[in-house]
Amino acid sequence: MRLIYSGLFDKFPRLKIVIGHMGEGLPFWLYRIDFYWLKPWVDPELTPKISRKPSDYIRDNFLMTSSGMHYLPSFICAYLALRGRSNRLWSGSSL
Repeated sequence: MRLIYSGLFDKFPRLKIVIGHMGEGLPFWLYRIDFYWLKPWVDPELTPKISRKPSDYIRDNFLMTSSGMHYLPSFICAYLALRGRSNRLWSGSSL
């Protein structure tokens, strides 16, 4: 979240970050991540100075690997949260 709120992806819009384990929970938290940013009663001075919703940056600038997380319900949730975008990478472990 610090990377997003810092404005990094506004400055470098093509930058991609790879995170594992089906997004480390981010796809499951998109609504809550956006909730604070969208709150109209928050003091404008406290609102992060970014040009889009935080979830838009997660969808556009983060690549997510399966990293052995082959549980179908988790995959379906991540797929739907990311709107079917091709920002998932498949990976496995022989351990």
